[in-house]
Amino acid sequence: MKKGRKKKKASEGTKHIKLCRKVSKEDYAMMLAWSGGKCAICGNEPIGTKRLVVDHNHTTGNIRGLLCHYCNLGIGLFKDNINSLARAIVYLRTRDNPDYGK
Repeated sequence: MKKGRKKKKASEGTKHIKLCRKVSKEDYAMMLAWSGGKCAICGNEPIGTKRLVVDHNHTTGNIRGLLCHYCNLGIGLFKDNINSLARAIVYLRTRDNPDYGK
């Protein structure tokens, strides 16, 4: 853990969700049940004490779903740009091809 940071209690995390994303505890619980407790992208359950995060469109504020930390970070690093994500998929598919570069 970084210096000066205090570990959050589970209740503080839920409070943060409500304040930042305007999602009540009840709505979060409903979204969690609807998702089966799994990330909307990778389908994995959160690890350990981690919780799925509320993903939202940064322009409209509309909530898209619940994501694990890694998927949320990944689409954030791509700045939610669908074209960049599509190019990344093409890149991975072509560069992992054993015939690439021959």
